[in-house]
Amino acid sequence: MALKRPRRIWPACLGGACAVSMTGLGFTVPALATTSHRPGHAIGVSITPDATSVRPAQIIGYTITVTNPKPGPAGKVMLEDNLPAGGDLSWAVSSESGISGCSVTGPVGTQALSCPPARLAAGQSYRLHIFSHTWDSTSRTVTDTVTVLGPRHRRAAASATIAVTPASCLSSPPGPSGQLLFDDEFNGSSIDTSKWNVGVLPFPGYDGSKHYHNRQYDSYIVPQDSFVKDGVLNLTTNNIPVTHPDVPAIGTIPYTEGMINTKGKFSATGGYFEVCAQFPAGKGLWPAFWLAAGNGVWPPEIDVAEWFGGLEALQIGQPWATGPPPVWQTAGSKWLSTWVYSDAPTTSYHDYAVWWSPGSPGSPGTVRYYIDGQMVHEIDGTTSDLIPDTPMYMILNSGVWAGATRGGPPDATTVFPNSFQVAYVRVYKTPPPQDTNYSAP
Repeated sequence: MALKRPRRIWPACLGGACAVSMTGLGFTVPALATTSHRPGHAIGVSITPDATSVRPAQIIGYTITVTNPKPGPAGKVMLEDNLPAGGDLSWAVSSESGISGCSVTGPVGTQALSCPPARLAAGQSYRLHIFSHTWDSTSRTVTDTVTVLGPRHRRAAASATIAVTPASCLSSPPGPSGQLLFDDEFNGSSIDTSKWNVGVLPFPGYDGSKHYHNRQYDSYIVPQDSFVKDGVLNLTTNNIPVTHPDVPAIGTIPYTEGMINTKGKFSATGGYFEVCAQFPAGKGLWPAFWLAAGNGVWPPEIDVAEWFGGLEALQIGQPWATGPPPVWQTAGSKWLSTWVYSDAPTTSYHDYAVWWSPGSPGSPGTVRYYIDGQMVHEIDGTTSDLIPDTPMYMILNSGVWAGATRGGPPDATTVFPNSFQVAYVRVYKTPPPQDTNYSAP
């Protein structure tokens, strides 16, 4: 009588659901847990990108498929890529098939994806669709690799490489003239003063000053720091102290800045406002493209792109308030913004834009922020005071941060003079068509 060979049981870690967390860029993707075991079989794995190329700041989408071809233990499953850890690099699960309960944990820059165990019969698979973000990388390619570790240290791996094609707003022509509300390509030899006020604040500054904002600034506005050269607007900051400001109580200010604004010359209630710009690199530098209310009330304010050189980060968002103005850092006030950490704004030109829809009674408005045509932040108006509904004008300025927060003031490494460079400013009635391969986080 033939004796039946006893069934071999592998250690729990290999026969059960093992997983591994990759620190910094990691995913914890579940191992396959099977009910029967045979050593030496290969787990199938594939990773398929949604597209062969993306632009900086665009979402990368991948479909990961893990297959159990025949009964046997699946080991650990890992996903990693070649991007540096930290910054605003983030991951997200957009869909699941054959598995459920996957979730992203941890702060942005050090996220991990964890999933519950998955039991698959022979030939069955599970799939995950993963999004990752490219803004924090200056690499020309991004390679993601998914690896399955099986028994006896056998492994199966699959990789996908996507090209990152830098966007260039410098070659972007204006849209249809019927949609344009405002356009300045800075093609002349000087700033067009029919469109812009130059070298002066559009609202009262410190003690009524026309050239100094407030004590958050270490810079004083002077007309000579705003000029056009070679088809580009330059808003500079310089380390030339101003010893005789227009309001003596201000005292000596160590730096100068450039500013232009459209108050009294152009304003709109809603629209798509955009600039093609390159920010200067340097600790303490604080240039911005923003909108302010024509009636002089604050808030509202819309910060389309506000650069903090000490942090190498963009602040994008707006303040709003539930109480009567002025409300500033008091009960009932709130700042709805997001931060984008990267040095990319200082290395090349990018398009920064906001689509502002004031809404109507019974229909809340929205404010959506874009970088290179990709939406990166959205504020949905769920209360009447959340979205501005008054005409707003545009402000472009360089500037210097004075405080110890937000990266601090300039130091010996900050180069002066430097320029916030703008190739064009455009305002449309409606936003241009947007890339559908992206959704705001």
